[in-house]
Amino acid sequence: MNRCPALICLVWFVSAVPIWQGARAESLACQAISPATHRIIPILVSDEAIARAISSQPDLLAAECRIAAAEGRITRAGTRPNPEAAVEVENFAGSGDAAGLVSVETTLQVSQLIELGDKRGRRIRVAGLDRDLEVWNREGKRLDVIARTRKAFVAVVGAQQRVEVAEDLVGLAEEVARVVTARIKAGKVSPVEGTRARVAATRTRIEVARSRSELEAARRRLAAHWGADEAAFERADEDLEHLGPVPVFEVLSERVEMNPDLARWATEMELRRAQLRLAESQRTPDITVGGGVRHFAEPDDVGLVASISVPLPLFNRGQGDIAEARFLALATEADQRSARIRLLTDLYDAYEHLKSARAEVAITRDEVLPVAKEAYEATLTGYRHGKFAYADVLEAQRTLFDARTEYIDALIRYHAARADLERLAGSGMSSADDAPGADTTGDRS
Repeated sequence: MNRCPALICLVWFVSAVPIWQGARAESLACQAISPATHRIIPILVSDEAIARAISSQPDLLAAECRIAAAEGRITRAGTRPNPEAAVEVENFAGSGDAAGLVSVETTLQVSQLIELGDKRGRRIRVAGLDRDLEVWNREGKRLDVIARTRKAFVAVVGAQQRVEVAEDLVGLAEEVARVVTARIKAGKVSPVEGTRARVAATRTRIEVARSRSELEAARRRLAAHWGADEAAFERADEDLEHLGPVPVFEVLSERVEMNPDLARWATEMELRRAQLRLAESQRTPDITVGGGVRHFAEPDDVGLVASISVPLPLFNRGQGDIAEARFLALATEADQRSARIRLLTDLYDAYEHLKSARAEVAITRDEVLPVAKEAYEATLTGYRHGKFAYADVLEAQRTLFDARTEYIDALIRYHAARADLERLAGSGMSSADDAPGADTTGDRS
C-alpha cells in the first residue's frame, strides 16, 4: 500500500519535467531575435534602412514567435498518448470476513491508449501545414516592412530636396530684393516695391522653416520603423531621378503568384484537406490495452490481470467535424479566388500610378522646369530694364518654385508606386524591368 504515493510522484515527475524544459526552450528561441542596437551613421542608404527595420520590427518578432509556437504544436501533435497507471483496492473496511484489511485485494495496472487510423501522422501533417502558414504570414509581414520603410525613406530624401528648393527660393528672393533696391535708388520704382520685396523674402524664410520641420518629421517617421526615438543619421542618400524602365504588366501579373498573400492559399487548401482527412480518421475507434498484477490477502497469492477496451461509435462518429472540414475547404477555395482578384486589382492600380507618376516626372523635367526657369530669368532681366512689373517677377519666381516642388512630389509618387508594385509582385522588379517590352522612355541613370 505504501508504494502508491511513490508511484504517483514518479509519474508526475516524468511527465512534468520534459514539458517545462520544452516550454523554456521555445521561450528562449523566441527571445533570441530581440531587436539589436544600431550604430549612428552619417549617410543612410535605402538598404541599410530596410535592414534596420527588418531586424527591429515588432511585427516580425511576433511572427517569429508564432512560428516557434507552431513548432511546439508539431511536437504536441507527434506526442503519443501517455500510459495510465491505476491502483485498485477491493474488499476492505466491510463486515464479517471483509472487515478491516483481512480480505483486501490490491490491483496495480498500467494501460495504454493505441491510436488507430493514422491519427498521429495526420495530426503532425495538420500541425506542419499550420506552421507553414505562419511562415507565409511572416514573409508577407516582411514585405510589408520593406515597402513601408522604402516609402518612408523616399519621403525623407524628397523632404531633403524640398528644403534645398526652399533655400534656393530664399536666394532668388534676395536677388530680386537687390534688384528692387537698385531700381529704387535709381528712382525708377516706388519704395513700396522695396517693402514688398522684403515681405516676399521673409515669406521664403518661413517656407524654409516649414520645409525643415517637415523633414524632421519625415526623419522621425523613418527612424520609428526600427523603433528609434530619434533619427541616428545625418542624411538619407539616394538618386530619386534614377527611375528605371516601366516593367511589363503581363510579367508583373504572373509574378503575383509569388506574393505570400496569394501563395499561402495553396498551403491553406492543403491544410483544409489535411484537416478533413484527420476528421475522417476519428471514425476509426482507438483501443486501450492494459495489464497488471493483483495481490490477494488470503492466501497471499499474486495473479496477473489484462484488459482491452474499445469505444462504440453509436452516437458520435465525427460527422460534425467532417462536415465542418469539408465546408471550410470550400470556403478556402473561394477565398483563394477572391485574394487573386484583389491582388490583381491592386497591382493594376499601382501600375497605373507608376506610369502616371513617371509621365509627370518626364514632362515636368523636360518641359515645365526649363520653361519656368527661362521665364523667371527673362522676367527678372526685363524688370531690370523696366519692361515688367514687380508682380510679374513674383509670379515667375513662384511658378519656378512650384514646378521644382511638383517635380520632387512626382519623383516621390513614382518611387512609392514602385515600392507598392514590388510588394504586390512579392519581390524586386529587376527581371520585370529587363523583360522585352519594358518602357525605358525618359529613363535617367
